[in-house]
Amino acid sequence: MEIDKDQPALGENVAHSEVQKEFSTVLDQAVLRSLDLISKTAQSLIPDDKCATLSPQFFERILMLGRDLPPSCPTEDIHSFGEILSAAWAYHLLRDPEFAWGSQASFNDYEKTNRLILKAIELIPISQAMSAPARHSDPEHVGITKKRVKSSGVLSRQDITRRLNLPIDDGSCLAVVPLDSTAVKAASLKVHLGNWFSYARRTRVSNFRIGDLNQQRLLSAIGRDEVFVAHNKDFLLHPGDLVLGVTQEFFGFPNNLMAFVEGLSALGRLGLFVATATQVAPGFHGVLVLELVNAGTVPLQLLPGMEIAQLVFQTLTEPVSLDPSENRCPIKP
Repeated sequence: MEIDKDQPALGENVAHSEVQKEFSTVLDQAVLRSLDLISKTAQSLIPDDKCATLSPQFFERILMLGRDLPPSCPTEDIHSFGEILSAAWAYHLLRDPEFAWGSQASFNDYEKTNRLILKAIELIPISQAMSAPARHSDPEHVGITKKRVKSSGVLSRQDITRRLNLPIDDGSCLAVVPLDSTAVKAASLKVHLGNWFSYARRTRVSNFRIGDLNQQRLLSAIGRDEVFVAHNKDFLLHPGDLVLGVTQEFFGFPNNLMAFVEGLSALGRLGLFVATATQVAPGFHGVLVLELVNAGTVPLQLLPGMEIAQLVFQTLTEPVSLDPSENRCPIKP
């Protein structure tokens, strides 16, 4: 058997690992001895009026990150930026004090958190224009609300509101970020159009074979464009065209609730079809992707923030068991 002289022996690997541990220990001790100096330096460089102001909502933001939700709360403003970032750091320190940069699982969790933070920052100006019902923190009210959550059937206005008002860590809570209190109707919840659109680019591809992964990758690479449309702009959808949009709202479904996406009659009469894949699975976390088709004869202006569809909620006869890797949707279509 030949021995690769360039390959370090097992003993060398162990020795190298021990050196790394000793070096990390030295660094930890150096930082601990310097904490007072670091704190004084930070205070001198960053005055109090420039520090992030933390509100009682700070802890709710951390809980939302634990539920795979953007750390956005009602009545956001531009000053919430610092608190959102602070909540993200606190979440990571609490979840993984010794963050392993070489771990793929830690990297995936860090990436997911960053995407949720970006969504929260994107929602700051939107939330300013929306009124949201306050979540009740009174234990007696929460107990009554939990008893009144229906075990089966289509949710009425009262049932939707009760689930929305449950604590974020409750197993039956329906999380919607941001939440417009006027969007809750008799038996549905109206949702609004987001800012991201994905549309087909005109290509010379003669045809597309459904189910062919190679052709699907090719079409994704050369056949689609993504665009962000600001709230004071519009996206023009021409007759016969298909565009993928997303809801402005980010959803966190419990494992005993699902929903159906229904179009609005006012838009349907204009020839705008808003969804062809209408089922939202239990446990879903993310923005809803909408397949927007103009079946009419005139171009239609799509305005971010406009009412675009409605959700009809259906409870399950029994909760489903969810794999953590399932029912997750990217922020953009």
